[in-house]
Amino acid sequence: MRLAREIDSIAETQDNPRVLSIACGHLREAELSVAVREGRARMTALDQDPESIARVARDYASFNVTTIVGTVVDVLRRRLKVRDVALAYAAGLYDYLDTELAAALTEALFRMLAPQGPLLIANFTPDTRDAAFMEACMDWHLIYRDERQLVELTRRI
Repeated sequence: MRLAREIDSIAETQDNPRVLSIACGHLREAELSVAVREGRARMTALDQDPESIARVARDYASFNVTTIVGTVVDVLRRRLKVRDVALAYAAGLYDYLDTELAAALTEALFRMLAPQGPLLIANFTPDTRDAAFMEACMDWHLIYRDERQLVELTRRI
């Protein structure tokens, strides 16, 4: 998985890097990351769902994972006291955020990064093959963005 590889890559170049996962869900990448399993990366997992956070805390109690129940608004209002993050990512969130909110979150996450720290954001693209099925059969309506639109989210930085 790409996220686990990114975490492992950061841990190869830095001692005990802090990694931030926004809207972490069940944080499955933690078990795929060698660095997290070996305690060579400090994960902060944020999600608005207390049940997801409870599961992360339970499943990864032996790893160096800090869990936080929180929202995008908490990040925007600087309630999340996490700084000097070596890597921040949101793998399943931006598809739900309108452009203004996504741009504001991107700016806020960049403020949390250490110098040279990357921010990874994922988004379904307009050419997603199963978009019609997801919308018609699953009632799953997302905000689709192409690469240019994702880059535009950095305009405030």
